[in-house]
This record gives sequence, structure tokens and C-alpha cells, in this order.
Amino acid sequence: KEEQQKPKREKAAKSKKQKAGSGLQTPIFSILGGAGGRVRNVEIDVDDGSGGTATRSYESGVYLDIVFRLELRPLARNRKLGLRGIALEADGDFGLGLDTKTPGSSATLDTRAWRVLGQLGYFHALKKSEIGGLIGIGFDALDLADNGSMPSIRYLFLRVGPAYRYFFIERLLYLRIDAGFRYPFSYGDLEARFGEATGFGFDAGLALGGELDVGFAYLLRVSSDYFKPQFSAFPGGVVPGLPGAAQGRDGRDLAINFHVMVGWSF
Repeated sequence: KEEQQKPKREKAAKSKKQKAGSGLQTPIFSILGGAGGRVRNVEIDVDDGSGGTATRSYESGVYLDIVFRLELRPLARNRKLGLRGIALEADGDFGLGLDTKTPGSSATLDTRAWRVLGQLGYFHALKKSEIGGLIGIGFDALDLADNGSMPSIRYLFLRVGPAYRYFFIERLLYLRIDAGFRYPFSYGDLEARFGEATGFGFDAGLALGGELDVGFAYLLRVSSDYFKPQFSAFPGGVVPGLPGAAQGRDGRDLAINFHVMVGWSF
């Protein structure tokens, strides 16, 4: 009887060992860098001073965007399965070759655009996928030289949202889907020019990526982010004497991004 039970015990132990070893291929550290394109359109509705409304706008056109991404799974190979899903992620990018023309003129304005986002999250592993959520703080800046139309924009925001990854061929090819809600704490010079601001934002992204056994990693990503600021009266109800200042109403800030990244993971 004991001899009959021995193979079963060995089989159960082997199965338990395989289960404990599952997910050991998940990289602890992954860093990628690359480039792509980004286009951004901003519209702000303001009072025109005669009882109507006018729209201030900014259109970037497609410009070169340099991007970096860091993903950490510090406990990815821990024996406790429940700890393996802890994740730290960081994203950053900056634009090159931006030229902004002033309305009705061929003159160009000095323009800089950059973003950073740091997040903490957790992913629960399923058979061929993982699902989880992330929360973090981000900063999105569009710096424009002084002009009488559109001020610089700087969002400091909280982001929270779900993420899902499906593995087609182990880790060689996967699909990742992200979505997030953004709550801005500040709006930069938008509030100085158009009144006290409140609002919200959201983002969505779709990516194809993978990692080879030798450590090479790649990622192709398409994403979009959107902010909707809403303006109320200036303190005291008086519009300040700043260039281009006006009482704002609603705003729309939409960006579309596409990036190709390569890097290393282990």
C-alpha cells in the first residue's frame, strides 16, 4: 500500500513544485527606451467680452517623442505566490522639434513638452494572463513662450486604473491593455489666465510586447490621454491684467501617442 502511495506522493510533490516555480520567468527588472510620434490639440472656450464665446486653440501637429519605460517586479521570484504580483512602473517622455506659430503671424514660439508618471500596483496571475490595477502620480507639461493666446499648461495629477496582460506565446508575445482616470491637483498657468480650474481626465493604451530568453525586450504602444478643465470666476470676479487673460469656460486637451521601444529585462 505504501509502495502504491509513493508514486502519488512524488507526483503531488512534483506538481506542487511546478506550481511554486510557475511565474519564475517573470522579469524582475525591465527597462526600455525608444521614440515615436505624438500629436496634441488644446481648445479653451473663453468669454469674448461681448456676451459671446471665443475659442483659444493649440495644435502641435505630429512631433518626435522620445520615451522611456521602467518596470519592476521586486518579488517576482518569491516563493509566496501572493507577493509576486507587486509592481512598480515609471514612464517618461519629452518632445523634440516642436514649433508653435502665433495666430496671424509666421513667428514661432519656443515650445517644450515632457511628461513623467510613477505608479505602484498589483497583478494577479491567471492561466495565460494577469489582471491588476495601478495608482500613481503624474506630471504633464507643455511650456510655451509668452504669448497673447495660449499659456503654458502643467498638470499635476493622480492616476488610478486597471491593467490587463494576455500572453499569446509565453512571454515572447503579449498584449497589454491599460485604462485610467486622472484627477488633476493643479493646472499651471491655465488658472492664472482663465480662472480657477477643476476637472478630470482619463487615458487608454494598447500595447504589443515581449521578452526573449537572452533578455531582449520590445514594446509597440498606442495610447491616448485627455484632460477636461472647467473654469470658474477669478477671485473677486476681476480678470487680471495678464497678456491674453480672459474668463474661461470649458477646455479640451487631447493627445494621441504611438511609440516603439526596445530594451533589456532580467
